[in-house]
Amino acid sequence: MNLFVTMNYPFEEKKYKSKLEEIYSIDGITGIRINLCRYERDDYKKAVDFLMKILEEPAKDYQLVFDLPFPRNKSRILSFNLMANEIKRSNLYSIVLTQPENENEIQVTGEAFSENLKKGDILYYGDGDGTFEIIKVGDKKMQVVALNSFLIWKNKAITGSLLQNSIETIKPLISLIELTSVPEKISFFPSFVTCQNEVEKLRGMLYKKALIIPKIECFKSRESIDETIDKSDGALLARGDMAYYMGITNILEIERYVGRRTQEQGKRLFAATDILESLQENTIPLRADVTDVCVLNEIGCTDLIISNAFSNISNVVAFLNLF
Repeated sequence: MNLFVTMNYPFEEKKYKSKLEEIYSIDGITGIRINLCRYERDDYKKAVDFLMKILEEPAKDYQLVFDLPFPRNKSRILSFNLMANEIKRSNLYSIVLTQPENENEIQVTGEAFSENLKKGDILYYGDGDGTFEIIKVGDKKMQVVALNSFLIWKNKAITGSLLQNSIETIKPLISLIELTSVPEKISFFPSFVTCQNEVEKLRGMLYKKALIIPKIECFKSRESIDETIDKSDGALLARGDMAYYMGITNILEIERYVGRRTQEQGKRLFAATDILESLQENTIPLRADVTDVCVLNEIGCTDLIISNAFSNISNVVAFLNLF
């Protein structure tokens, strides 16, 4: 299996250089993933300019994959009006789409909340660090109660409001990326794809050699997976969001189905979310992590993506060489 490393976020040139030096020193790394869904628009160009230089270096045979905030993105936190960044269990909060004015207000991106949200629904913060229960939903304001205590940070996501992004938002970004002389080394992960038309719309903006790997994240992705894979170059199992939107108990069934479809068509299958996390501190992985990788290997996964938190990537490479 190929191995991709997620670069640090947000963009800071010093941290990026340090991570690249570590990556360059390890054999067995295929490429680098940059999740632009988490970036402020002003950071797009800085990060992409920096990373494009990698592709122009003959000695560095890496691939780059970019998560795009298209056709949809999560509701990411822009600001909050709290005494601190701590959410306390049983406290009431308001999630708003405008600048916070009152106490306990958290502003997220978007123009309107999803019509599907209703009282009693559960919203997740980040990778499941925190949970809210909806008390009341309005057009621009949603009242919630915290079900546990946790810390929140800007640019992290709160699930529940998937909003359409204009494709105009990413046109300059794609143009910048494709100025490179090696577009065949670039792949794109469009987010929350729900039909083949969205893949075709993105395809119309790209050089033919650039790959499109849709992220399988929400229930509508599952409903249209056959047609979506037909029009794509593979698929990415974004298992964190799959758990939120499709249910934890359905993940294995979906993984197997997507794996079967990509294998039948000879296309790539990526997997992300907490892969081999125990190797951040341990010399050998926990049994749960071993089983996880074994399942991914059985379903035909071709590419693994580890998080930017890894402090010892060489442990991951050594373990994957056993397969």
